[in-house]
Amino acid sequence: MSLQVSELNSFSVERLRSEFPILKRSMGPSNLVYLDNAATLQRPRRVVDREREFSLRSNANVHRSAHRLSFEATELFEEARKKLANSLGATDSHELIFTKGATEAINCVAQTWGMDQLQEGQEVIISRAEHHANFVPWQQLCRRKKLKLQILELDAEARIQPSALEGLLNSNTALVALTALSNVTGAKTPLGELIPIIRAKTSAKILIDACQALLYETEFLKNYPVDFLVGSGHKMGAPTGIGFLWGKRELLEAMPPYQLGGEMISVVYDSDSRWSGIPYKFEAGTPPISQAIAWGECLRFWEEQNRDWLDAHLKALTERALKKLEEVSELRILGPLSAKDRHPTFSFSVEGVHPHDLVTFLDSKGIAIRGGHHCAQPLHRQMGFGSSARASLTYYNQEEEVDLFVEALKESILFFRRLSP
Repeated sequence: MSLQVSELNSFSVERLRSEFPILKRSMGPSNLVYLDNAATLQRPRRVVDREREFSLRSNANVHRSAHRLSFEATELFEEARKKLANSLGATDSHELIFTKGATEAINCVAQTWGMDQLQEGQEVIISRAEHHANFVPWQQLCRRKKLKLQILELDAEARIQPSALEGLLNSNTALVALTALSNVTGAKTPLGELIPIIRAKTSAKILIDACQALLYETEFLKNYPVDFLVGSGHKMGAPTGIGFLWGKRELLEAMPPYQLGGEMISVVYDSDSRWSGIPYKFEAGTPPISQAIAWGECLRFWEEQNRDWLDAHLKALTERALKKLEEVSELRILGPLSAKDRHPTFSFSVEGVHPHDLVTFLDSKGIAIRGGHHCAQPLHRQMGFGSSARASLTYYNQEEEVDLFVEALKESILFFRRLSP
């Protein structure tokens, strides 16, 4: 149920920001203005504290001993798995595999299910908007297996159109792998329209890279019935070094292991071995224990925030940024120019000024943005750029920070224009 305006007003960005100690860090002229959230989100204090508490009180390896510390560690680790599965809308926590990140999760699917199941002549569809982690593994698998890689092109606003996907689907389509939200353009993929089209026209499996979207979508799997889903903890304020692969049980059980070693075996003979069941078959070696436990705390933190307020605030940030960026005539935004179905991730180019120069200038003002190709060279190349600058906002950012960023951006452009011969 939506809250009334008076109830929404009881929430504030200042209150939310107080949970993130790094935002109070002095950066010379002002406190940190952190606008690099698409790369990694800052962590709430309680997430940092939870990982530290585990390390000081319960640190032990999991699944491997009957002593108290190991039992506590195992219980906390598996509770975190259940917490994440529930937040995704999964009904079976054993379908959720902890990985060291979404990149490893995608490679796991490519090198197990892809190598085992895909046959010469079949086709894999990815979009032009994909992060390299959801582009290169499929590109290389297609080269090795003699598959056809189909690239779904974007429209003039760098959005995915259902009609464009429909034109690529055919009886040979075996996999469609798409991002849920572009880390370059901020455009939201219309999965609610695309998935029914894929299901109606093919028997292809669907893999979704949800890294950029997980913080903003609750019960993802209930809204989008896919076959594989991947994500990373640090994109929503959990520690780095941990991600997940969710897959349908029947697919995971049929897949061979990705890595071999301890934990993932049930029996080892001299000449052969037998594997554990899922998820442990895919979790060779010591897993990211403290990171998983901290991720569980991160999920609890976001569940306690008011979703109506968060969404309204994010929409206001998006609209404010688009309006202010319109004031910069030298700037070209790579992506949608309207706030509809987009998040406040803004990649942009300024003619005659290198993105890294912009980043360095803004950093001198205490403003953190990113410059480069953002692990999306095919997208940049198609749009006629080698790289871009990127400012990406999230729930704890303020409209005042948008204004500071744009004013500093204008100043930087003027500075570099004066240096030009």
